[in-house]
Amino acid sequence: RATPSTRWTPGGGGHAGTMASVDASDADALVPGHAEYADAHTLIASTGTALRLRDTSSGAERELRGAARRIACFAASAHSASPVVAYAESGGLDPKIHVHQVDTLERVATLEGCASLGITALAFSRDGRYLAVASAAPDPTLALRVAATGETLVKMDLRSEATRVAFDPFDAHRLLVTHARGGVLAAHPGVTLHVVDETYHRVTVTPRPLRVEQESALTCAAWSPDGRVVLGDERGAVFVANPDDGSLIPPPESVRSAVRAALAAEVPQRAVPPPGMRHAWAYAGAGPISSVAFSATRVAVALADSNRLLFFSPFVAHADGEKSKNPRLDIGAEPPARLVKTVALGAGSGGASGIAAVAFAPSFDELVATTTEGAAFVATGFLDGKGILAQEDQPSPFGPGMRTIRESEGDPPVFVGRSGSAMETDAAGAFVSRVMGRVTSGAASAAA
Repeated sequence: RATPSTRWTPGGGGHAGTMASVDASDADALVPGHAEYADAHTLIASTGTALRLRDTSSGAERELRGAARRIACFAASAHSASPVVAYAESGGLDPKIHVHQVDTLERVATLEGCASLGITALAFSRDGRYLAVASAAPDPTLALRVAATGETLVKMDLRSEATRVAFDPFDAHRLLVTHARGGVLAAHPGVTLHVVDETYHRVTVTPRPLRVEQESALTCAAWSPDGRVVLGDERGAVFVANPDDGSLIPPPESVRSAVRAALAAEVPQRAVPPPGMRHAWAYAGAGPISSVAFSATRVAVALADSNRLLFFSPFVAHADGEKSKNPRLDIGAEPPARLVKTVALGAGSGGASGIAAVAFAPSFDELVATTTEGAAFVATGFLDGKGILAQEDQPSPFGPGMRTIRESEGDPPVFVGRSGSAMETDAAGAFVSRVMGRVTSGAASAAA
């Protein structure tokens, strides 16, 4: 039985609309690689023509149809007092950005003059006041706008298109930009840091280089709970950088030893370790790091060509007396960057299908992972309010202190909907449940 949902179609004036009942089995597959929380238990993903909002507690779904033919990208202000979701139109000239309340789906603003040809990424500041807008080539730019009014505070040119933008949760004047692969950044790190400054009422943006001296390109970036920058590269390594000067922070010797052991355990073994690994805080396996996400006490790392999520203790090793920006971080309580658990999305993810993005809920008791083939999985039932994982200290052959969830553990049964895509049932998984989207035809046939 498919979960019934509600569809909202914007009407005239931006605040009126019509509602109709829809069947989740007829929904389009999700756009691969993007799902995020709009509040503690509301998950948002895009089908390309609409946004699907799912209550992960009840399973109820709503749908927000796009004002144009296609939706290019979206972002939600999950931590603000009144959460909103913004999406950008795709196709045509001068695409607009539409902002809707999450609870009612009413449109509260439409931002114009955002780009000439297309918009590639959106991001809200933690309080929801500011909206970062990245525009597409041939004129890639990054603009900072007031979300409620659309006022542009500052705009700057980018060297290459942005695929993701992230505000520093503690300082809305600092943004991380992950760039599209290739182009002018082909021989340049794929992540840049931008700092907003205001002097005598004049707002400017200054790019700050990340001093990454390595041979591989950066593939993702995130802000850690202690205000530092965590970077993933195309070889499966994770680094930590100081945003004040862009320098890499060297890990303690215990972390270096763990990285060396992970490299040595590779099959087939490397004759010579890759260069630049002396600054690596973790090694997740051969392949590009696609996403990094943080709870208050755990780090989730995903690979683009693997269906496994890796969980680590915090990537912090402060000097004696140095304090973190996040008072909830219990520094020194356990060894840093310790691999504590792996969770496989299971056969329902399409076997070897990779993970494109991962994000914790604002309450840290859930986590969503989206695959490269357009499915969204929610991991729950093993996280507490700080993101601590249950049973993570049980022994595992894969590493000290790590328990590995079996590949099919917690996965709900799968059936094939009328549209031909494999959809979820009402069965709740013990740890990981597919909640939206399509799986590969091979996995669907096996399940059927």
